[in-house]
Amino acid sequence: MKRLRNIHSRSATRPQIRNERPLRLEQLEARALLAAVAAPSGLVSWWSANGSGADAMGLNNATLYNGATYAAGEVGQAFKFDGVNDRVQVADSASLKLTGSLTIEGWINVNSFGSSRGYIFFRGDDTRPPYFLATEPTGLLKFAVFPTATNGNGSAIEAYVTPGQLTHVAGTLDDATGLISLYLNGKLAGQSTTDVRLYADLNPASNPGIGIGNTGGYSGTATNYPFNGLIDELSVYNRALTQGEVLGIFKAGSDGKILSPISVNGPSSIEGQTGTTTPISFTIQRSGSLSGSLTVSYATADDSAISGADYAATSGTLTFADGEATKTIQVMVNGDNTSESNETFRLIVTPASGIAVMGVATILNDDAALTISSASATEGDTTIRYFDDFIPVQSQLGGGRHCAFGPDGNLYIAGRFTDDVQKFDGKTGAYRGVVIPSGSFSLHSPWALVFGPDGKGPSYRRIDECVGTCAGAAQAFD
Repeated sequence: MKRLRNIHSRSATRPQIRNERPLRLEQLEARALLAAVAAPSGLVSWWSANGSGADAMGLNNATLYNGATYAAGEVGQAFKFDGVNDRVQVADSASLKLTGSLTIEGWINVNSFGSSRGYIFFRGDDTRPPYFLATEPTGLLKFAVFPTATNGNGSAIEAYVTPGQLTHVAGTLDDATGLISLYLNGKLAGQSTTDVRLYADLNPASNPGIGIGNTGGYSGTATNYPFNGLIDELSVYNRALTQGEVLGIFKAGSDGKILSPISVNGPSSIEGQTGTTTPISFTIQRSGSLSGSLTVSYATADDSAISGADYAATSGTLTFADGEATKTIQVMVNGDNTSESNETFRLIVTPASGIAVMGVATILNDDAALTISSASATEGDTTIRYFDDFIPVQSQLGGGRHCAFGPDGNLYIAGRFTDDVQKFDGKTGAYRGVVIPSGSFSLHSPWALVFGPDGKGPSYRRIDECVGTCAGAAQAFD
């Protein structure tokens, strides 16, 4: 089935996307679409790299230089870069002068990290970029934002990325909350808060432009920070995608994104205890024109969660009335007392005479309660004994090195083997989730935790009393 032309419902009015600007869908790759995800709203530019540098949104077409070419990627073809001086260039565009929220997401396969930074996506000039996504020689993936073209410190999130395999990556900045986040394969790899907001205007005398696989501004610029590997389905949005939306794109895999008259969100819900059921609600959103009715069919499908055991399978049809924008479908989640990883399942929704799209629901495990074990010491032995002698490696917590009760009454523990900070109920010991994920600012074997007088925390990575950020300042989390 060719992924082009009328990929929305043939019985519905053509979606009104970006004021009816032509969408150049003829450039997108051909494939059977079995579990695609609807392209999230706010999509500004989308380079599918299927034998062309065309932007599927019709705004920012790209040109390949210095031997940049194409190879098999995650979704059809991808841009291929040799790490020498290849680049894909886009002229600077008002549509990408984002000053508030944004998301950069796509698939990458790193051949090698080389001796310099390798830009995946860059908007800037020879002075500084307002925002970029790149790999570092150390093996880190970095998403960074800057407030001014000259002075002023930026904010960045980093996480290690595995070379030699296709990996979905996403960096988001939320203007309303200040959250800056980095995702790898649909999972949160790092998150912090920042007061940095992007500057819009580049220096016209300093080779401004947008680069994929290198810096922008070619051929005037002498700067060269080449990426070595594949970049596929690269997309930029004017809002911060939710974790559920990022997970959905990752789960779609080679079926990728499509433009559709409907979209399905990615909800989550706490699992609950044995003998209980908890509803998880999918929202089906109708996009573009809402004129006329639209009938869709839906059915759940297993992923890591199994119908019957983890949730109750659901299927049926529903109809949007003329002018109606949203519908909700509830699926019941079966609770249990088993300590396990979070699990996911899908809701596949198909508009009449159209192409199916999906949403991915996450069942959040809540069964990993904290337990305390015994430890012994020989009288007179002055060997220092650590907190993790009493908290062994458990299903969620990888060796507790230090703990602190937060202002909310919950217990926060640094996991020295899991490289994260986790939260437990201060009274029952029930697991409440990860608050500082592994990979946040290269977090490694976190030590002491400190809550500030403003109630924010835990701070980490300062050398003396916590574990410091890459710049040496403590990071505070709400």
